[in-house]
Amino acid sequence: MHADAARTRHAAVAALSKSQSQRTTPMKLAEFIRLRSFEDPFILSGEKWQFVTVRRSDGAEDIGVYRFSTDLCHDYADFRAMFNLS
Repeated sequence: MHADAARTRHAAVAALSKSQSQRTTPMKLAEFIRLRSFEDPFILSGEKWQFVTVRRSDGAEDIGVYRFSTDLCHDYADFRAMFNLS
């Protein structure tokens, strides 16, 4: 089941990455790899999020943030900047 979800997210990221200039969100998208152990979903600014492992644009695995409302994963640094988290 997780493999199917990962493939779906990867397809969405691939499709959206082709039109980055048309996105409404300033956060970079990242490819979902897997859930992170002991990370629970949380609410921030009225939306549900969860920390996950993603593949950055340079191919390295890193922490990312899954946004439930859009079913997309975002770059962690962009997420922190968007919400002014230090």
